[in-house]
Amino acid sequence: MVPIMDAEKKERNSDIDQAISEKESFWSLENFKEKMLALKFARSIENIFGVYIGDPLNQIYTRYFLEVYTDHHISILLSTDPYSDAIFDGVTEDCLKSSRLWVFPGAFFGKPNFKFLLAKMSSNHLSSPERLLLPSKILSGLSPNYMPIITNEDLCEFQQKTPCLNLKFIDLNRLRDTGVLPPIKMNDLSLSMSEKIQNLVGLGC
Repeated sequence: MVPIMDAEKKERNSDIDQAISEKESFWSLENFKEKMLALKFARSIENIFGVYIGDPLNQIYTRYFLEVYTDHHISILLSTDPYSDAIFDGVTEDCLKSSRLWVFPGAFFGKPNFKFLLAKMSSNHLSSPERLLLPSKILSGLSPNYMPIITNEDLCEFQQKTPCLNLKFIDLNRLRDTGVLPPIKMNDLSLSMSEKIQNLVGLGC
């Protein structure tokens, strides 16, 4: 008879293996030097930004929670209730726009009072930050048709010192034109993403 704890561990490992093989809602910290910093950083941005999960799921999560696994290899799974109204299906990657903005922990730049800061860097590789920006000031001035979002592929480590995450934008006009979301779901997505920006501005970071 398989012990209950071993069975549970096997089931958790199976979930992670499936997420890896299907490129689902998954961040691997296997190659990170500062793994604990990356875990703390991931926790700090939980539900602050919407998350886009690419092919084959093609989904946006506006509410989610993080599960951390350390017994197989250090991994973070992004999970949500499959019946939640915070899941938006059929969103293809051509509705996303890249940016040169990267989210960093404020403490990395000697500003521990800020949960995180934005830095401009090359979109092709992680170079020296060109300029530090307050997310609240940048995002509050955005067009309502562009909403900040992160993906399950963008968590990186800068110079093996600190985690960072590339910020992308969802083009709501383009998404609306695809017709994949009914009007009521488009409205829900727009309201939810706008609320996230307002919450971010309220944090003052």
